[in-house]
Amino acid sequence: MSVVDYQRAVALKEAGLRWNAKPGDNYYLPGGETRQVLQKGEEPAGHAVYAPKILDMQQEIKENGYGYQLFNHSHGRGGWVVEIFSLYTMNFGVNKHGFFGASPEEAVAEALLWVLATKDNASET
Repeated sequence: MSVVDYQRAVALKEAGLRWNAKPGDNYYLPGGETRQVLQKGEEPAGHAVYAPKILDMQQEIKENGYGYQLFNHSHGRGGWVVEIFSLYTMNFGVNKHGFFGASPEEAVAEALLWVLATKDNASET
């Protein structure tokens, strides 16, 4: 299963994405080498960066109060688009936000970065 690239994984970690390692999770070592958690209780080195799968990122978006739709954007430059919206509003057409990526993982990662930044800004007020 595909994961986000090293730069996006680092950005997600810096934005506050939490990780409790479980078997099957992928992570990067400093410099971008990919590894996988093999056993329950295995803890990667302290500087490891979680490389979330698309389903993990979608779940994180939902857990932060947003719904999402993922579209293959076949017009123009191609790629993928994620639209997210608050699950706590009655009017789903309001406050939609769109994010683009060359792959589904990139688009969902961009949306999750926005969700995490929005969460941090809301907690500061």
